[in-house]
Amino acid sequence: PTGSELSRTGIKFDTLESLGEVDFGTGYDGMSVEAVRAGMYATYGSWAMGTIDRRMDGEGESGREVLERAADALHSLANIAVDNGGTVLAVSHSTYLRTLLGAVMDVPLVLAA
Repeated sequence: PTGSELSRTGIKFDTLESLGEVDFGTGYDGMSVEAVRAGMYATYGSWAMGTIDRRMDGEGESGREVLERAADALHSLANIAVDNGGTVLAVSHSTYLRTLLGAVMDVPLVLAA
């Protein structure tokens, strides 16, 4: 549902920038979906193997920056949960969520995929 649809339900919601999708940069702008996907997979694969400072095509966020954002998001979500009786729902994107889950579960990223 969209934000306007949620507002009609009476459910309180907010947008956390720290939950946004990984910024892979602009180096692949205008390229085919296959080329972009290959670059994303190569970057995520590097992160999974421990090279967390790599950036896709030298631009965008590094794995370290994504992990720092994930830590900020978890802190914010914990505070929101306290204010809401322990309940919170978070929505994000696949690469970001795999990175976040790997950190939370203390497993290598390759196992969180």
